[in-house]
Amino acid sequence: SVVLVLLDARRLEEQLSKAGVDAVYLAPGFDNAQVRSVTQTAVNLRLPTLTGDASYLDQGVLAAVVEVGGRYVLKINAKVARASLISLTASLLRVAEVVEL
Repeated sequence: SVVLVLLDARRLEEQLSKAGVDAVYLAPGFDNAQVRSVTQTAVNLRLPTLTGDASYLDQGVLAAVVEVGGRYVLKINAKVARASLISLTASLLRVAEVVEL
């Protein structure tokens, strides 16, 4: 695992590339501008973005695992999946809630 601390958004793409990450997890607590900056960089690098905060889906995160009615649901942002050119398997899409934002 690799942990990056976002101190300089302009260097994020360089840091992600250098670290060789396969995905980016956005923990709750970022503001909208930070989330958009990270997600746009991830789309450029074709990296999936994941979170536990459903509101981040509106800011361009690919997938969120959220609690709904006492159970956990995987929500996938279809627009981001297409923009990222990330291929999602049919079995994953069957268990996920695909949202168009």
